Amino acid sequence: MLVPNNPFGIGMEEWMVKTFKEGGGEILSIVEYPLAQTDYRAEISRLFEGNPEVILYTAYGEESKILTKQALEMGKKAKWIGGYLTMCTGVAEPEAVEGHLGLEPAYHLPAGQKFKEEFIKMHGEEPFGPFSYLSYDAAWLAALAMRKVGTDPAKIRDALYEVTGEYEAASGDLEFDQNGQRKSQPYDYLIYRNGKVELYEKYY
Repeated sequence: MLVPNNPFGIGMEEWMVKTFKEGGGEILSIVEYPLAQTDYRAEISRLFEGNPEVILYTAYGEESKILTKQALEMGKKAKWIGGYLTMCTGVAEPEAVEGHLGLEPAYHLPAGQKFKEEFIKMHGEEPFGPFSYLSYDAAWLAALAMRKVGTDPAKIRDALYEVTGEYEAASGDLEFDQNGQRKSQPYDYLIYRNGKVELYEKYY
């Protein structure tokens, strides 16, 4: 398992460890890589101790570019499964991440495709990854809440619970729990193939 050594990475690590063990998997090593290095060969060597069949990972773009390139150069082979695959592969060398699998918040949904089409018409290119769709949904919800209650922050917060049903979200059904967290999040199962991330299969 490979994650950045920061709060985001540690949070992902905890979730991946829990989920993988619940599924009966055995974790051979966990590497929390330091940020902003130009050489990760030592971390890669530790990552592949025990000859793992699968590497669960999440990594920021530039660091993922170095990590995956050096793993390829070192002849390290395994099935790579990434959390936030677009982030992991966005600037990586295509041959180094070919065949990588991963999960991301779903955006291959009917409302998501509509947003994508309109985005392309306006900007001449596709939205970049799931965060574009999530940001679009957040902006819509904020606008609907403000239209309902004005600009008072506390009233906007409370109104968010009421306006979710008024909008077909690009990232799937929206409903919040008592802590303001999304109750459920659909996910897409993706693959990096021929130089781009594409849908492998829908996973909910």
